[in-house]
Amino acid sequence: MAYYNQCGVMVIGDNKHFTSSAGTPESAAEAGIKYCEKYDSNCEVYYSACTEPVFHRY
Repeated sequence: MAYYNQCGVMVIGDNKHFTSSAGTPESAAEAGIKYCEKYDSNCEVYYSACTEPVFHRY
């Protein structure tokens, strides 16, 4: 799993694992769990982290 300038989560179910990324850890977790529940059961967030925001001056 790789993510840059955003938050990433790994969600695990009974049989598979899924990853998701978004601007906040809550949004990433919500999307990851929703996707996991579509294909698996007993889904929960296993890992969650965010990178430091990067600002590019133009």
